[in-house]
Amino acid sequence: MRLEHFGDSYDIVKKSLLQWLSRFGPWAAHPMFTHPTNAAEAEAFSRFLGVPLVATDVLDTVCDRAHYFASCHECHSLLLDPDTAVRLEAIEGRRAPEFIFSKELIDLANVRPQALTLTFDQSPTRGRERQQIRSKLGCGMIEVVPGE
Repeated sequence: MRLEHFGDSYDIVKKSLLQWLSRFGPWAAHPMFTHPTNAAEAEAFSRFLGVPLVATDVLDTVCDRAHYFASCHECHSLLLDPDTAVRLEAIEGRRAPEFIFSKELIDLANVRPQALTLTFDQSPTRGRERQQIRSKLGCGMIEVVPGE
């Protein structure tokens, strides 16, 4: 999550989803900040979403990712907000903090089997949305139509 884009249309979608899903129990968000954020900025984002933030630590190229996501293990339902997307295969290097990797997402869901896990993915390429979403879901049988 990059605060330079705070309040954009994607944030409004996140806020709406959290409001709609609130009847299924308490939610928290892990913003997956990739740059230093002060307490006032983090609080403003939390207030906007209407849920507490699990952590405000910076996800960078040298952090222990398993430790970074450990704060999520005690959450009920959880919104993960990577800069870019879910990435099926883990990578290293400067772009790694932009993603949550599929194994991390699966691990977080497995640790909290009675809870919902939601992540925001802004990566589908126009004209290839259906193919890319099917690939990430791992099943060509699921009919997902973006925008519907």
